[in-house]
Amino acid sequence: MRNAKRIDPRITIGRVPDSDDLVQLKGLGYQTVVDVREEEEKFGGLVEKRAIELGLDYVNIPVRRELIQLADVVRFYRVLYQTGRAPMYAFSRFGKKPLAFVLLFEAVANGDPLFRIFHRAGRMGIDLRGDLALQSFLVDFYNSDRIAEVLQAIHELRPDILKEPPAGADTASGLATGPLPWPTRHADREDRERVLRQCGCTVWLTGLPSAGKSTLAFALERRLLDCGYLAYVLDSDNVRHGLNSDLGFTDCDREENIRRISEIAKLFADAGVVVISSFISPFRRDRALARELHRAANLPFVEVYLDTPLQVCEQRDPRQLYKRAREGEIAHFTGVDAPYEPPPKAELVLKPGESSPEAISGQLLSYLLKHGHVRLAEPTAGEPRPH
Repeated sequence: MRNAKRIDPRITIGRVPDSDDLVQLKGLGYQTVVDVREEEEKFGGLVEKRAIELGLDYVNIPVRRELIQLADVVRFYRVLYQTGRAPMYAFSRFGKKPLAFVLLFEAVANGDPLFRIFHRAGRMGIDLRGDLALQSFLVDFYNSDRIAEVLQAIHELRPDILKEPPAGADTASGLATGPLPWPTRHADREDRERVLRQCGCTVWLTGLPSAGKSTLAFALERRLLDCGYLAYVLDSDNVRHGLNSDLGFTDCDREENIRRISEIAKLFADAGVVVISSFISPFRRDRALARELHRAANLPFVEVYLDTPLQVCEQRDPRQLYKRAREGEIAHFTGVDAPYEPPPKAELVLKPGESSPEAISGQLLSYLLKHGHVRLAEPTAGEPRPH
C-alpha cells in the first residue's frame, strides 16, 4: 500500500485508504481498520461504508489534532492490543497521529526518552517534529503526571514488552505514582548504535608516505556513506594541523601523535562511527597500542597494510617530499632517514600499486562487510530493520 508503515506483524499504519487499498487489506488477511480522523475529515464516511461492505471491522476514534485527549489515545491502545491476533490497519489523514501514539506506547514501555519517538518516526520518513500539534502533545505528556494511564494500559494489554519499572514507579503495583522523568542513566554504546543504526569500528590504514592511504581512505569513506553508513576519515590534514599541531616528527613526537589519534579513533568508534585512520604510523608498538585500546573497549580494530614498494611511493609523491628528504631539506622522513616497520599480522594487506583506487576500496569494503566489522545495529524489539 502507498505510504504504509508496518510497525510489527499485526499493526500497519498509514494514510486514508481508498477502495483498492481496502480490497488489498482484506486480501492480506486484515480484519480491522482503525480510523482516528476528526469528524469533518471523513467526507461522508466513504471509508466506513466500503470497509463494512468488504466485511472489515471499522472502528472510529476521532482525535482532534489541536486538542488530543489522553483518554482517546488509551482507547486507541485498547482497540489495537485487545483485538486478537489478526492484522489491523490504523490510519489518519497523513498517518502521523496513529504512528505517534504507537511510538509513545513503546517509548513508555521501554523507559525511552522523548527524542526516540521523533527519531523512529524520522527513520520511517515521517516528520513528527514538523507537526506542532502532535509535538506539543508529546512534549506536554512527558512533563505531566498522565503517564500512569499509559502504564496502566501497557500492564493490561502488553506486559511482555515492559523492560523495567520506570523511575517514579510504585514497585508494588508496577505503576507510576508521579511524573516520569527523563531517564537518569547514562547513554551507552547500544543507545548510540540504535540512533545511528550501525556499529562503530576503526579501520587503521598504515604504509609508507605516498603509499595511497589517503586516496583509499576517502574512497572507502565515500563508499560507506553511499551505503548508508556514517564514516569519518582521520588524517594529517585534520589532525596534524589542529589537535597535534604542537608535535614534530621526532620519534617521541611520532609516538605521541599516534597515541592521541588512537584515543580519538576509539572515542569515534564508541560513538558508533566507522573511523578510517590514515597515518604512516611507522612503529609496530604504536599500532599495537591502538589495537589494545580498542580491544579493551570491545571495539573492532582492523589493521590494513598498504604494501606499496618504496620506488612506487617515490614516483607517485605529489609534493616531492622524498626528493626533498634525500636532498637534506626534510629530516626524519619515513622511508629515507626514519624507519618504517611493516605489520607482521595485519588483517588485510593491499597493493595499491597493482590496482585502481576504486578496485582497492571495493576490496576493502567487501572484507569489512564479510567479516562483520561494518554492520547494522540490532533493532529494538518491534522496530523494523532498515532496507
